Amino acid sequence: MNDRPDISRIVEDSLCHCCGACAGVCPDDAISFEETVTGFLFPVVDPQKCSACGSCLTVCPGGSFGDALTGVLPDDPFTGNSLRSFAGKSTDERIYANSQSGGIASELLIHGLRSGNIAGAVVVTMKPGAPPRPEAYLASSVEEIVEAQKSKYTPVPLLEVLSRLDQIPGKVAIVGLSCHIHGLIKVCDLYPGLNDRIGYMIGLICDRSLSCASIDYLAMKAGFDGDEEKVFIFRDKSCGGYPGDVRVSSADGRSTILRDIARRRIKPYLTPPRCHLCFDKMNVLSDVTIGDPHGIRSADRKNGESICIARSEAGLKLVESAIESGTVTLREIPYSDIVRGQKIDRKRGAWRGFCEEWLSLEHPVPDYYTSIKKYAETTAGHSHGSIENALSLNSFSDRQELLTWLKKNDRKDLLLNIVRSVYTYPLQAAHKLVSITRRGST
Repeated sequence: MNDRPDISRIVEDSLCHCCGACAGVCPDDAISFEETVTGFLFPVVDPQKCSACGSCLTVCPGGSFGDALTGVLPDDPFTGNSLRSFAGKSTDERIYANSQSGGIASELLIHGLRSGNIAGAVVVTMKPGAPPRPEAYLASSVEEIVEAQKSKYTPVPLLEVLSRLDQIPGKVAIVGLSCHIHGLIKVCDLYPGLNDRIGYMIGLICDRSLSCASIDYLAMKAGFDGDEEKVFIFRDKSCGGYPGDVRVSSADGRSTILRDIARRRIKPYLTPPRCHLCFDKMNVLSDVTIGDPHGIRSADRKNGESICIARSEAGLKLVESAIESGTVTLREIPYSDIVRGQKIDRKRGAWRGFCEEWLSLEHPVPDYYTSIKKYAETTAGHSHGSIENALSLNSFSDRQELLTWLKKNDRKDLLLNIVRSVYTYPLQAAHKLVSITRRGST
């Protein structure tokens, strides 16, 4: 990868996960992000502006972790370390009702603002439009943080915002996925002075993202025209409670709800290949990790809660301070329960299986593969379908052709799931078929 001093080769090798670090450090403003036909968001280098300084390649965690990241990996990179772990929710009814799960990430940011520990935060909002797309921005008020609630499951070049940090004097918190945290650590290694500006790294648990085409497909499935101005929410808890369904709304107030299964069914088709190469579902290098309470028996499955893992001393101090202030209500739970609920052992096998098959097709893997594979048993053939789906997305000539193909395969998967249910749970399958018939194709 050293034969070219920019991140173009990373994109060509399918190793870019759109963290935005390259654009955040580019001194020439030579990097922009363009959406591909398949909905992936990749950096593009303008050769007329690029001075070939190599900074973008230096901070990119997609192909190489380097010493900056390798040196701080925990003993088990799949689980990471936990000082204390919790489950709970916000005590503010407005924030809790507007949250995706328990509102803990938002409350930690708000508490940080009010206590003076941070002056702002790098967050993501879903910007309405035709089409709607997520957008990273600097929040410096409670209202701006509330506006950024709920997950956006598509790529966001979050770290390009680093070039605008001077807009907020004082420390800022960064809320991001593991790829964003990896990129941030490499940027801070190249520019050590940036460490003084980062108050907290709030990591979100991530089980792969979706391409931007998922928004277009779900909006189409909800009956909205591609040129129509829309508001899009991947998981809206106000639609029947936790975990929330997909909501698509128009400017004139028309709104359609899609069951959450509609989002989950297209995940195998629209997951970027680079996501399968990532071992760090648990965001092990963050100060605090937040996620859904999968597998936690005491969790509120009706209204939602969050799990909260304090990984560093700074993160633990923030969480404990938020508890003492009454901002959140959290109860301590064993970290082993969280790891089991997140199915990390299955993640190990799936990760190594995908990497080995990816290598067998002569695709490059990140440099950490050699050192991390010892933590995962080989699962030969485990991810073959995922590789086929990931590679098939490159064959479409335009977005409409992709959406038509998705519609065909989505329906096929739906019927296949019903057939599987008939052999295991006949009564439930019959009820499901009746429900689908009543709702129509939506």
